[in-house]
Amino acid sequence: MNKYTKLAAAIILAASTSLVYVSCDDDDDNKKTEEKTATTSDATDFQKSISGTFVELFTENGFCASKYDDYWVECCAKYTGNSYSGKATYEMLKTSFTGTIYGAEAQEKYGDGTNGFPNGYQFNCGFIGGVSKFVIDGKKITGLDANSQTVFSHEYTQTGEKDGCYYLKSDDGNEDQFKYFFFMGDTPGTTYHLEFRYGNDSASFPEFFKGQYAYWLAAAMLENETEANRKACIKLFCDENLADYQPTYVYATTDMTWAEFYAAELGKTAQTLEDLGVDAVSSATNSKCTSFANANYEINGTESKIYGIKGVNVAIEANMYNSLEDKSRFTVLENTPVDYKEYNEDGSFGKWNSTVATQTATAILTSGFDAKWGNYVISLDGLKDVTKYNLQGAILTTTDGSKYGLQFLNNLWLKPAEFTFCIKDFTEPHGCTRAYKHTADLEGKTISNITYILKDTVNISVDLNVFVKNWTTATVSAPETTAGEDVEITLTINNAPEDANFALLTVKKGSGKQAQLLTADDYSYSNGKLTLKGTTTSGDVFNVSFGSDKYVNIGTTITLK
Repeated sequence: MNKYTKLAAAIILAASTSLVYVSCDDDDDNKKTEEKTATTSDATDFQKSISGTFVELFTENGFCASKYDDYWVECCAKYTGNSYSGKATYEMLKTSFTGTIYGAEAQEKYGDGTNGFPNGYQFNCGFIGGVSKFVIDGKKITGLDANSQTVFSHEYTQTGEKDGCYYLKSDDGNEDQFKYFFFMGDTPGTTYHLEFRYGNDSASFPEFFKGQYAYWLAAAMLENETEANRKACIKLFCDENLADYQPTYVYATTDMTWAEFYAAELGKTAQTLEDLGVDAVSSATNSKCTSFANANYEINGTESKIYGIKGVNVAIEANMYNSLEDKSRFTVLENTPVDYKEYNEDGSFGKWNSTVATQTATAILTSGFDAKWGNYVISLDGLKDVTKYNLQGAILTTTDGSKYGLQFLNNLWLKPAEFTFCIKDFTEPHGCTRAYKHTADLEGKTISNITYILKDTVNISVDLNVFVKNWTTATVSAPETTAGEDVEITLTINNAPEDANFALLTVKKGSGKQAQLLTADDYSYSNGKLTLKGTTTSGDVFNVSFGSDKYVNIGTTITLK
């Protein structure tokens, strides 16, 4: 198929491009253009290349045979994205090249071709003039009817060639509809088929949408063509005509489980993620879940569960949407959303189609003994534009390319600049256990990025350089100590790895949010002995932690007697 024509739907024949006319008559001045002529005694290379017995291409005996339906759909789906739209596209293509009218009748029905297909026009790609079969042998072209009787038989001279198209004129002086032939340049050896016109008015050949040949272009294949070449031609047809295919989508919202929400981004199936604990998140309260604007939650008495994200924007290819027996999970939108996931044929959802904006923030890691809501807590100083109202989720990426999805309450909090995760069993202060299997292998890795997934706006990406410190069974112990003046406490680090190099990190007085961070004016530490300066009283609580570059923080809580 040359640059002027692609026998298919939306263009059928790319007829928006006009052919440069080269006359088939010997006395036409246009023969002075760049053309190749032949003597009446010789067949040109092109004429030799199209020799063979040819039948109609787009019939039940050709490419429209039911045995090729699945292959058509497969080739179309390569460009349309799914078998539903692949089937619909094949039906549209087939309709576009199996018209039954042409000329004035077609022009009256279809107009000038600007309406486009499928609503605008069809092309007739069959043989006309009572011909059912063409036999081409060099210069000689013979037309046979359905009973194999000769309709015509003439020798033809190639009178012109322009832009890959070839013009032939009968040597016999006949003035019937077989006086001229016009070939598009396809050959059985290159594109496995022919595209051509014939008639007694060669000046009308270049006009696709008007004149006596409007909406007609014959398409043929070798009668004994191999199955391999037949399929190769179907594939070529789809490749040429669907390379610029633009699907039509229905945009909607739907509720998703956490596993559905993250599967594509993490490169895992939803079932695999559920097996790793990416599932409903339980809360000991019935209020926090309502504070996440995009949480799909359920309240049961004083407790609640967050099952995933509600109202996620999705794009569904129109043919696929129309084929769905149950559309109840989708709420159709009137306008195209700024971000969405594409619904897949297998019922899963693709990766986010969204613009991503970058921000800079300073990351602070808290781990082990000092992390109260997970094994690790990371705070981002400087994060902007991410709120509990637009937050849908977040994805961590490590330097080795691994990705991890974060969930409300399990990892993400009402202040999104702080998030947490676990690599082992963990029970938070309210008594809820935290899922950890999906983040367990973060230990020892370096987090290089967090991307926040936001509703109806750009996503936010922040590059990080946070080493997830290794877990340790090391502990800190202290003897029972009585309150008083300048109390001295001996602290012992137990089972520390040789390369830990733990050093005193913080001393806090009190517990929880009210804990007070002490300074060097309040205590001293040397050779394993902590001295609390000044007066202490019975019941005073002190939390002492030690840090390491390689291992999580360890510590102990001391309550004075």
